[in-house]
Amino acid sequence: MKALVTNHLAVAKLLSRAVFWELREMYGVPSDLDLTRFYGASLDQICLGPFYLSFNFSNGMHIRVEGSWQLLDATGAVLDESDGPVGQVPGNQSRRNLRVRSLLVDKVESGEIDAPRSFTLRFASGCRLIIIADSELESFSIQPGDIFV
Repeated sequence: MKALVTNHLAVAKLLSRAVFWELREMYGVPSDLDLTRFYGASLDQICLGPFYLSFNFSNGMHIRVEGSWQLLDATGAVLDESDGPVGQVPGNQSRRNLRVRSLLVDKVESGEIDAPRSFTLRFASGCRLIIIADSELESFSIQPGDIFV
């Protein structure tokens, strides 16, 4: 009887690991994420919450980031970035005094997907905003569209 219980526990442990890795993959950035909805839209507003930043665009699209993000200039130098994944004090606020605000009124020209890790919006100024799926919970959402990663 003890051997049977031990075997069941071992199988349960393996299954829970498999489910964890399956869920982790499922919640990464999808390779078919449609970023074209942002093209031509300007960044009109950045909302700051205790554990998130929300990027609101002129066409009604918005991205709420609860995970990590990074802002690069046209040369690839880091202008600003989150100060850690959600859940770590102080949250995902800016390390560099919200220099991300330099994107305000800048227009999105293109986007790139690095599935399942991140996606990038490239702006007319040459700056790139990278949204990173690094949280075990929700890293970001895109609305409208009900996209939760």
